[in-house]
Amino acid sequence: MGLDGFTVLTVREDSVELVITIETRDLACFGRPVRLVWTKRRRQCREELCDAKTWTEVSPAAMARQLITWRAGLEVYRSFRQSGEPV
Repeated sequence: MGLDGFTVLTVREDSVELVITIETRDLACFGRPVRLVWTKRRRQCREELCDAKTWTEVSPAAMARQLITWRAGLEVYRSFRQSGEPV
């Protein structure tokens, strides 16, 4: 798909839409790496004068084009500050 940091898990097509399930890495949990899978829905405006045309769901936890969550980024920063070693 050309999205750095994402892996395609499944591709499913029905009569209405194409659903691609992807994953990315988040914070460790119970001593193991965690991958979050978010199936975002794409909406389309049928109004010809609409400037947006299409859009997807959003969340403060993962902004548009963000490769890792804010939590994961803060954990990487915290770990680097503690150990001084590259993460």
